[in-house]
Amino acid sequence: MSAETGERDAPGVDLRDQIVPGALPLRGGPCERHAASVTEATAPEEALRRGVDAICQQMASVVDGDFGRGITTESDDHTVQKLAAVASFALDAADRAVDSAARSVARLEAVQRCARIGTFEMNPDGSGLLWSGAMHALFGTDNEQFTSTLDLMLDRMTDTDRRRFEALIADAASGEGPITMEWPDRGPSGQTRWLWCELRPEFGAGEAGQRRVERIIAICQDITDRKAAVARISHLAHHDALTGLANRTTLSERLTLLVQKSRVTRRSVAVLWLDLDDFKSINDVYGHLAGDAVLKTVAARLRRYTREEDTIARIGGDEFVVVQPGGPQPRAAERLARRLLEALAEPVIIPDAGEIIVSASIGIALSEGRGDDVDDLLARADRALYRVKGLGGNDFAWHDPAADTRDKERLTLRQDLVRALDRNEFFLVYQPIYAVRDSAVTGFEALLRWQSPRHGSVPPDMFIPIAEQGGLMPRLGEFVLRAACAEAACWAVPLTISVNVSAVQIRYGNLPGTIADILEETGLDPARLELEITESLLLENTDRVLEVLRAVKALGVSIAMDDFGTGYSSLSTLRAFPFDKLKVDRSFV
Repeated sequence: MSAETGERDAPGVDLRDQIVPGALPLRGGPCERHAASVTEATAPEEALRRGVDAICQQMASVVDGDFGRGITTESDDHTVQKLAAVASFALDAADRAVDSAARSVARLEAVQRCARIGTFEMNPDGSGLLWSGAMHALFGTDNEQFTSTLDLMLDRMTDTDRRRFEALIADAASGEGPITMEWPDRGPSGQTRWLWCELRPEFGAGEAGQRRVERIIAICQDITDRKAAVARISHLAHHDALTGLANRTTLSERLTLLVQKSRVTRRSVAVLWLDLDDFKSINDVYGHLAGDAVLKTVAARLRRYTREEDTIARIGGDEFVVVQPGGPQPRAAERLARRLLEALAEPVIIPDAGEIIVSASIGIALSEGRGDDVDDLLARADRALYRVKGLGGNDFAWHDPAADTRDKERLTLRQDLVRALDRNEFFLVYQPIYAVRDSAVTGFEALLRWQSPRHGSVPPDMFIPIAEQGGLMPRLGEFVLRAACAEAACWAVPLTISVNVSAVQIRYGNLPGTIADILEETGLDPARLELEITESLLLENTDRVLEVLRAVKALGVSIAMDDFGTGYSSLSTLRAFPFDKLKVDRSFV
């Protein structure tokens, strides 16, 4: 022994020669083998033997008992005491290891419960099934009374899923894996939930060193919530969140399939594009919550009056599309449009808002059965819709190819109109103004003309409205004023020059400032310039109009009312602003 233990060690005794390997059992009864291995022991050796034997008995007695109990000895032999200390340390280490393992198992079981995961294992032939506690929790069984077999799992599957699962077990038994499967489980409560399972083979050494499958280890998880979340995400990707109707993506997909099918069946597909009339006012007056309630009600009524095979989609704020496959067209689409208009005309009852009256406009387009383009089909229905809205709404109309031609021409005209100013395609003609008394010419009215290389001579009543809608009128009006004033400034006789002014020029921009700049630039006497406005202009934003006209009159420019008698001006309106001249319309005369 070491120097520090020398006095109490038995002289000349080597314990390694006296203690047979394996004499300290870790499992089983007392140390009989140790006693038999010592022969003809001396008194010190006998004491050592008894002390070691006592320690062995204590070790053996606590293998299946309390690891926390320390090993004690009554022997004075230092070697025995050291052996007791070592044994106590070993038991303490074992106790800590067991405790740590128990905590790990507890944590694992807690995680499995939270994640709804269970484990089980079985022999390759399906026998010897062992379930974890979490598996019992998944299936609602009692691990104290339940005998684990595959029948419980298989009996709760459909026939198809059962065959699939049995095939997976066979694949895992042959060494394939990991293999996964998910299926709907019909639990005892009758509520269906989704389970996911992974089977993994566990190999051992077989004959001639070859690997063989000894056990099949499986993990099983309840994925009902995950499946529901995936289904929800998929639904949101293809449906409108507010109304639950199909969205634009789903509409395009379904309409594409129906159009392709119609090419084979030669049966037309009708597209009804529906837009609520003046829906913005509902949001403005009653609030967006009331507006949302109206949209939900509209969606419900569309469902009620359409067939299961019809597709209903919400593709914008208050825009809906109904796709009607088949049917005797065009009568079927017209009947549906009338039913929808009647249904939407019923008042919508909104809490805290009362009755809200809703109407709609519907444009209808029909596939031709061959070569139809989905986007073009929708666009045709959309154009038909806006023609209805232009006529006041609350009606339906079919797509009109002739109107498309006119719209295309109008669009081309507008695009050419934008470039016409830069290309100097506009010019003025001058219409003389005569005095009735002596037929003398007192002035001229400047009239704008457009000579287009593509369209030829375009009349003003065609291009002026387009210019006003497209925001071109301020530039065009300034061109007319500048050209007319420059022309009149060159006349030898100081006759007046009269120029028509658009409502857009008065409502927006700085008309008085523009006129002042042109008069200074051309040198024309303001008294020779006369502006003509239509009486309908005075009906809109009268204060703003009068403010601008008074500022113009302050420059010394005369103002005439054009087309008097065709609008709604009253004498009080005429008194509100002292016009210099009234041009009475021919129809009024």
